[in-house]
Amino acid sequence: MSAARFKKIITLLAGAALMLPAPFVRATELLDEANVVFISPRTAAIGGVHAALADDMSTLFTNPAGFRAVEPQFRAAEVNFGIQGPMLTMAGIVAEGMDSDIDDIIARPDVSDLIASLYAGFSVVGPLSFGYVGNGFGVGVTAGSAFTMEGVGIDSVDLNLYQRLLVSGGYAFSLPPLPGWGGEFAAGFLVKGYLSGRAGFSSLVLDLPDVISSLDAETILNEPFDVITGLALDVGLRYWWEDRMAVGLTVGNLLAPAVVNRYASLQGFLDNDGPESRDYARIPQNVSLGALYSPELGGLQRYVNRITFYADYRNIIDFWTAPEQAENILLKFAFGSEVTLLQVLDLRFGLSRGMPAAGFGLDLTHVRLNGAVYGSELSTEPGFRSVYNVLVGVEVPL
Repeated sequence: MSAARFKKIITLLAGAALMLPAPFVRATELLDEANVVFISPRTAAIGGVHAALADDMSTLFTNPAGFRAVEPQFRAAEVNFGIQGPMLTMAGIVAEGMDSDIDDIIARPDVSDLIASLYAGFSVVGPLSFGYVGNGFGVGVTAGSAFTMEGVGIDSVDLNLYQRLLVSGGYAFSLPPLPGWGGEFAAGFLVKGYLSGRAGFSSLVLDLPDVISSLDAETILNEPFDVITGLALDVGLRYWWEDRMAVGLTVGNLLAPAVVNRYASLQGFLDNDGPESRDYARIPQNVSLGALYSPELGGLQRYVNRITFYADYRNIIDFWTAPEQAENILLKFAFGSEVTLLQVLDLRFGLSRGMPAAGFGLDLTHVRLNGAVYGSELSTEPGFRSVYNVLVGVEVPL
């Protein structure tokens, strides 16, 4: 595709933005980018998604321009299991509260401090997770569920159940390389449609053991329920020299309008009752710049097949696109590395949002196993609200 045609596409997209209904343009509610991004164990272990990365299905979440560079591949299914924050510790506290006096447990300084800053949960992605990338195309369908437990003050917690479905598709095309630079140059776009549901309720910490033990489908059906539907457009550029060096620029969620319908209960939603309220929202733009480098290994390549280093500067203009969520500059930098041994084992390390990460990958030809332990910062300042997470998964390629 020629540069002139690319310019025409961008002009049409800009025109579409101007034609958005006024409620979308004025939307002030900001949604979490988690609605349109699923983090895999691999990307978690190398410091998150990187704008220059383009070698597997994660290209759907990194840079749509990478569809031109990635080797064609299918994914038939993927299942990821994650634990966020001190979920196992909280489960132990709740279990202990069922067998003894919960007042005495809550009075312990370590427990009260934990609840005051609590954010914990678990998640499952898949097995509905399939797609294709390569030859300039990228398509994918992914579904996931999550449960979170968040402290509210020192005596209450919010419990939330989430279900998300993401369908995405895009295309990348070659652009003329810069004179004298060599290499290859590509641009791409990706359109994402998503549907998210949330059912949640609050509980006093003292009542938590009873609430958990009596939790059933009827309880959830009678709680307030929110449904989010939306579209998001990503665009990107990528310049690479063979498979040794690359730089990438992405604008995630360039356009990302959404509608939030709030129902009195999940049962009301299932009964086709109208929503109690409707709000217009958006996902903030995420402009990121990244690079990767994979050095020549010489004779070492018999054992160490590849070493890749990543570096990114993310959310470059969040002070403008979402000033109320603008992050400390230290949280914007991300670094990662990946070492492939004997074409089977991957060792991964990363640093993202000021928190370290590490993980592994094991390629068994017909099945790939991945695992990661990584930190995440939930606040906009380093070290204010940090949690550690574990993510393990199984991929079935075709």
